[in-house]
Amino acid sequence: MQDDFVKNLLKGELAMEFSDIEDDLIKLSLEWRAEFVEIRHQVYTYSDCLRSLLKDESQKGHLKVLITELETEGFFDTDNASIDWEKERFSELGNQFCGKVFAGHSLPKHFVIRGIMDYRSILSLKDRSQPDAFRFVVGRVCDRWIERCEAVLTSIHLQLYRCLNSHKMSGGKWKSIVKCIIKKHSCHYLFIYLVFVLYVSPVLDGDTIP
Repeated sequence: MQDDFVKNLLKGELAMEFSDIEDDLIKLSLEWRAEFVEIRHQVYTYSDCLRSLLKDESQKGHLKVLITELETEGFFDTDNASIDWEKERFSELGNQFCGKVFAGHSLPKHFVIRGIMDYRSILSLKDRSQPDAFRFVVGRVCDRWIERCEAVLTSIHLQLYRCLNSHKMSGGKWKSIVKCIIKKHSCHYLFIYLVFVLYVSPVLDGDTIP
């Protein structure tokens, strides 16, 4: 579905706006942006599911037994080289945890493993209330990740603005500077295409940059 959307976009609006830039670069930029949005959604979902779990008294008994069995099986003994990490029981217990905590969400497996680790950590903080333990173990980590991602995007916007402003002052064409930046910086700057399509190009159709 996503691939069809990208293809249609390339044939339509973007094809007209960026006709002198390679389709593959535009496609990569859209895919990179989509991947970022998806990961951010996953982080929010992960945080919301664990927060909701702590409010659900009906699940706590079963999950406590599940965590205890994982401890017995050596799941948390990460420094033990003799542990068989491919053992079937780990998968079974992990699937049970996923079904209880992340039901209805298609999160990657590493979120499930992280969820087990974080839930155990929350339970171990007996000197804190559970909401406070959640903020300490999960909330602040997820918030920091989101903040850093937003900071990266803001940095990209600012660098792009400086490049554009400098290039326009020298009488250059804005499409050529976009092309130059993306080819020079590769994947890290592919997101610039979306910035242009959604925000910058309408402005540059006029005579000034805000």
